Amino acid sequence: MSALSKPPHLAYTGTAGAARGVRVPAHERVVLPNGLTLTIVPRRDVPLIAFSAVIRGGARADPAVRPGVASVLAGLLEKGAGERDAYAFADAVEGAGGSFNAAASRESISINGQFLARDQALLVELLADALRAPHCSPAELEKLCRRQRQLIKAAKDSDPSELIGTYGRAFLFGEHAYGKPVIGSERSLAEIGTDDIWAYYRQEFGSDRLFLTFAGDLDTTLLERAIVSAFGDAARAQVPARPLAPAPRQRGRRVLLVDSPSSEQTYFWIGNVGVSKYYRPRAALDLVNTLFGGRFTSMLNTELRIPVFQYLSRQKIRSSFLRNTQVVGFLDVGTAWHGPDPFSPDNPLNTVVLTNPPTVEVIVNYYRNPMVVGYGAGLRTLLFGYLVKLDYAWNWETKTRQKPILHFSLGADF
Repeated sequence: MSALSKPPHLAYTGTAGAARGVRVPAHERVVLPNGLTLTIVPRRDVPLIAFSAVIRGGARADPAVRPGVASVLAGLLEKGAGERDAYAFADAVEGAGGSFNAAASRESISINGQFLARDQALLVELLADALRAPHCSPAELEKLCRRQRQLIKAAKDSDPSELIGTYGRAFLFGEHAYGKPVIGSERSLAEIGTDDIWAYYRQEFGSDRLFLTFAGDLDTTLLERAIVSAFGDAARAQVPARPLAPAPRQRGRRVLLVDSPSSEQTYFWIGNVGVSKYYRPRAALDLVNTLFGGRFTSMLNTELRIPVFQYLSRQKIRSSFLRNTQVVGFLDVGTAWHGPDPFSPDNPLNTVVLTNPPTVEVIVNYYRNPMVVGYGAGLRTLLFGYLVKLDYAWNWETKTRQKPILHFSLGADF
């Protein structure tokens, strides 16, 4: 992009180069006068734009007596914004064959997704609406809180492994921000109201805490101008960012027992306060931890969606069924293993133990291909308000293609 095409009121920090052998993709970082940080990564290999919006704060900024506010607010960002209600917002996303997902973590609220390159303007419009004009309607708030309470209750009743980390972190960190459950508790979710949501939004959402990243086949000049138009007058957060004190390491040994009579298994969680995320050899530490008893997983997941009638038609399609009909092709490749590599004799996948008590025990080592592949094609559409999927897929396991499966489903996403 030439210097003449750059809006004069943006601060450019230039592109990042290689550092210590790590190659960072060519990108441009822009800081608006109100503190918003925009990063653009041009990639021309596929006609898609992936995006990420991160607002610093997250669950650590939840009220002490209302854990879960950030998580609920993240969910509400998808449930109506700007001139669109929850249904119209979802229809705009799915009608363009895109994805738009918001979630909260301990230190941020993030929105991630992707759209076709031709829908760049729609992407910015929806993102700006979600961040600057969410509806946060009482009806949608009640739905989200009720569903989250039901999920927590179901996990307590049938699958305590889903909550053991929450119990463990609360026991380890205590009153520290990391000890609060990101998703909230049954009690807090029953008490969260619209006043809590709007108080969090007004205090924590601000341009100086917002980081936008776009990567893909994008028009850099138009994107920068669109972001300036959509976010240039956004205000900074009302309150300063709250400092987070380091969590103190725990001395001695402590045990927390959680009784779950209906559970068929016993689960355990062992932990202590770890190193800072800024610890320089953190990547090497993670690798060593995995080598000494951890688990490796690797997965490739890719899907191509084509809104076939929108491509073929030169006129605006009024039929929701035709507008949302997509032809898809998908490929999933994955593996998981214990030990140094998936082909190791120590991998349980490659070992079977035959016993004949009390004296005979035979360990048989054999080879199974650890790669599992699934692939196929299908259709997606919107029918009577339901998101419909029809897929025809094959599974490839142990070097053998399995019989194809026809799968039909109604769901909340494609």
